[in-house]
Amino acid sequence: MRLRQAEMAVLHRNPDKNMKAANLNFSKLRSFSAAEWPCGIWNEKEEMISADSVLEEMDALIVLLLNRLRNSLPASYAIYPSPVPRAHVRYENGRGRHYLCRGKRRSDATDFFMSWAHVWLAWQEAQRILEIGGIGLYLDTEYDGRITPMLHIDAREKRLLWVSVVEKRKRIYVFHESEPVRFHQIIAKYGRVS
Repeated sequence: MRLRQAEMAVLHRNPDKNMKAANLNFSKLRSFSAAEWPCGIWNEKEEMISADSVLEEMDALIVLLLNRLRNSLPASYAIYPSPVPRAHVRYENGRGRHYLCRGKRRSDATDFFMSWAHVWLAWQEAQRILEIGGIGLYLDTEYDGRITPMLHIDAREKRLLWVSVVEKRKRIYVFHESEPVRFHQIIAKYGRVS
């Protein structure tokens, strides 16, 4: 991926391709501070592996992409990184972009919350950023005691769009590529504007 000039300024000297997000110079990011990401690396048994910030195991690229998304939106549009560590990093093996595969890779995914009034523009803007590969829209998640939409972005190479809700006590994922009609039906059924 080609980083923009302003994004290069956020990196420390001699950045490597797989730099961890904790090494970003957050004082030069306009939109986020390192304190906005939670601490704690947990495994599938709900055992804490490390008390470090999730940024220690996240690829810097995903934070830079989230920052780029944030800067593409009006200044009044708040983005709240999920306070749940596993929304950013999962220690065990898995196919998703959050998984560390027991320390063999860095997470290149992050989940964040936005208001109903603002999430739709963020959804559109994320699709305009070519380096964001996966974009998931969760329409029934809870943040700060309210049902609030959550967006997932990741740095996979091929674009993948999905929506997710719980139906009949089971979380479902509907992918635009394979079920475009149902994809839009889910958004129409569960989506709100305020």
